[in-house]
Amino acid sequence: MKRTMHCTLWLAAFTLFAGAALAANRPAASPAAAPAAAQRAEQSKALTLAAPEDLTGTIRSVHSGVLSVIGNNGVPYDFRVNGKTDIVMQNTAGKKLTMSELAQDRHDQAAIHFVPMSNGNLAQVIDVRPS
Repeated sequence: MKRTMHCTLWLAAFTLFAGAALAANRPAASPAAAPAAAQRAEQSKALTLAAPEDLTGTIRSVHSGVLSVIGNNGVPYDFRVNGKTDIVMQNTAGKKLTMSELAQDRHDQAAIHFVPMSNGNLAQVIDVRPS
C-alpha cells in the first residue's frame, strides 16, 4: 500500500511539473488568430485622425485605388478609394459608378465626403457632377 501511494505521488508531481513546463513554452496567441472583422474595426479606429469632412474640386486622375482632385482652392488632394466607397453621378437617379467609369470622368467636378486617416484620406462618398 505504501509503495502504491508513493508511486501515485511521484506520478502526480511529474504530471504537474510537465504540464507547467509545456504551458510555459506555449507561444502567445498571435494577433492573426483574432477574427479579421474585429481587427479591421480596431485598426480603423486607431487610424482615424479627425471627423469626416467634405471637399469639392475637379477630378485630376484615378489610378490604383487613388482619386486625385484639385480642390476649389487650387490645392491637390489624394483620396484612397476602396470597395465600400459609394461613387455616384448626379442626375442619374443615384446610379453607382465603378472605378473605371470614374476614371473616364476626368475634369468633371466632384464632391467628396472623406475621413482623414493616418495612412491617407479615405473617400466614403464621391458625387460626380458632370461639367
